[in-house]
Amino acid sequence: MGVRLRMRTGAGAGSDAALQAPHRRGGPARLVAAALAALGPLLGLAACTSAPSVGDGSVGGDWAVLPTPSVPVPPEGACTAADGPQTAGLTLAFLPGTAVDCTKPHLSETFSVGTFPAQADTDSSTVPTVGTARFRYAYGECVRQAKTFLGRDPHTSALVVLPVMPSERQWAGQARWFRCEVVEIAGLDRTVVVRSESLRHALTGAGPLATTCADVQLNATHDQVLAVTFTPCGQEHDAELVGAYTLPDGDYPSAARIQSLTSTGCPPVGAAYVGIPATDLIRPGSEVYTFASGLTKDQWSAGERTTSCFFGSSAKRRTGSIKGVRAFPY
Repeated sequence: MGVRLRMRTGAGAGSDAALQAPHRRGGPARLVAAALAALGPLLGLAACTSAPSVGDGSVGGDWAVLPTPSVPVPPEGACTAADGPQTAGLTLAFLPGTAVDCTKPHLSETFSVGTFPAQADTDSSTVPTVGTARFRYAYGECVRQAKTFLGRDPHTSALVVLPVMPSERQWAGQARWFRCEVVEIAGLDRTVVVRSESLRHALTGAGPLATTCADVQLNATHDQVLAVTFTPCGQEHDAELVGAYTLPDGDYPSAARIQSLTSTGCPPVGAAYVGIPATDLIRPGSEVYTFASGLTKDQWSAGERTTSCFFGSSAKRRTGSIKGVRAFPY
């Protein structure tokens, strides 16, 4: 700690005489001694005085170690509200939104929060996007956690599970978590349904989401599905979601290849759901059909390989579920 010496001029300032007469015997030595004598008490005073206290440390003592700044991990069990109709794209663009209690109107529910392992990707400088290793890891982990949270595979329901990444600012702040979100959709156009209760265990028991039926719009020749809107199985409907089929891994298949695979894979899934042999599910002349929800290229790049299977009739609408009826349903 330095001390500044201010030189004064004028009568009575004894130091002036010393400066003006350097030839006087002992002048310079006496001047230095006088200066040190004057400075000594000041330095001694500083050394004997207690250091001023600052915060929980002190100027002359130990300083408290401040914690490393970090981005808070989002809580599980929160729900997100948003204005207007929304679509459940792979990035859930309407998030982040206003956090609300799950008993309030909301679109999405955070049911789990995960963290990325260090080896999930070699590029840690950018937020994970669809198609990257980190995004695929998060998507797979969210689907796995959803089976416990919901009580069953979400692919066999009107629910969609998606990961939400940190924002760019959060990622720059070393946030390495991802949120697992679940939403209810109104149909295969993936319009999000506004809810006012949690989806925890929603697929267990005989709750309203335990079975999923649908109204189906077909083309004029009844060989192409144009639209699918979910409806309760207790109301008249055209088709029912009977299960899920997982396509083999590999490069993204063509639309024709997906159609071929699901046309072979979905009938046994539907037959098991009804409780009849696969050969009895689709009878000639009955106008029953199966179809799958399909997979987009983005879904495939995110690691999705499973599609939902539907079974219905273009000739007759049905009331009630066909699950376990153990007979030809139409």
